[in-house]
Amino acid sequence: MRSAIYMIFWVGEDYEGCFLGKQYSWFDIDTAVLLYLWTLNVHGNEDLKWMALQVFKSKLGDLEGSMEYDKLMKESPQTAKKLIALSFASHR
Repeated sequence: MRSAIYMIFWVGEDYEGCFLGKQYSWFDIDTAVLLYLWTLNVHGNEDLKWMALQVFKSKLGDLEGSMEYDKLMKESPQTAKKLIALSFASHR
């Protein structure tokens, strides 16, 4: 069991390093939604969560065409509402 936990943590560090160095323009809105959802399931990724929120906020004009956000609205409307609320409230 310990090795499984270690692997999740290690993969998380790898993802974090991959994404944090990218500019917001590198992401599309669907990637921002998926990244945000991933950070909800993996603790200790506040920087990635903040980045996903900022990317989401910068891509709001693309929201109507987002298949991932549509899927999130159907499967978890409360999470979708929280994502919108956090994107408007987020600042650093």
